[in-house]
Amino acid sequence: GVRDPMARNISAFFHNMPADVTTVEQALERFRIQAEQEVQVTQHWFDAHVGTALGINVFGREADFSRGGHVVAGNFLILRLEDPQDARERAVARFLDLESFSMPRVNVGSEKPYAELYREFKERFRPTRALVDATYDCKYVDHFYPESRDAMKARWLERCI
Repeated sequence: GVRDPMARNISAFFHNMPADVTTVEQALERFRIQAEQEVQVTQHWFDAHVGTALGINVFGREADFSRGGHVVAGNFLILRLEDPQDARERAVARFLDLESFSMPRVNVGSEKPYAELYREFKERFRPTRALVDATYDCKYVDHFYPESRDAMKARWLERCI
C-alpha cells in the first residue's frame, strides 16, 4: 500500500517512536529532527525493496487506480490507502481471483496507547515549506498521486511555519 507521504511519515514516526518521547513537545522536536530521514525512506522504498529485491520497477509505467488498485508486472498489486476501502477490497478480490475479499482495519494510530499524543501532534504540527517541498516534489507522489498531488501539498502548505 501507498499513502500520502506526510501522513505516512508521521504515522511511521509514532509507530517507531522512542520510549523516552512522552510529551507532544518532545514528539514535535524529535519528528523535526527525523523528518528528512522519513522523506528519504518514503521516496526510495520501492526502488530499494521492490526494485532491487524483486526486480520490479513500479515506476515503469503510469499507475492506474481506476479499478481500486494498480497491478505492476502482472503479479504485484499496489493500493492507495486513501482510496475507498470497498474499492481496495474489490481490487484485491480481482487480483486473487476471489468472489470477495475483506480487509479488517488494523494498525490504526487512534486506537493505540499513544492515541492522545498522536491526535495532539497532528493538531499542532506545523511543517516547514522545505519539508513540504521535499515530501511532495518527488517521483513517488508524481507517480501514485498525480491527480491529488497539488491538493495534498496545499493542505500541508497551509499549516507551514
